Amino acid sequence: TPYYNKPTQAGILTHFRMIADATDLPVILYDIPARTGVAIGYDTFHRAAKHPNI
Repeated sequence: TPYYNKPTQAGILTHFRMIADATDLPVILYDIPARTGVAIGYDTFHRAAKHPNI
C-alpha cells in the first residue's frame, strides 16, 4: 500500500489500478500493514484482481 498517508480502501484500489494501467507488466499487490499503517481488505484484493495486469 502507499506510505506516508493512510489511504482508504478505495484509495488503495485506485493506487494499484493506476500503476497497473501505466504498464504492461504484471503488478503484485503486497500487504505490510506494520509498515504502511493500513491493511488491504479482502474485498479490495478481490476487486483489484479483476484488472488484467494485477
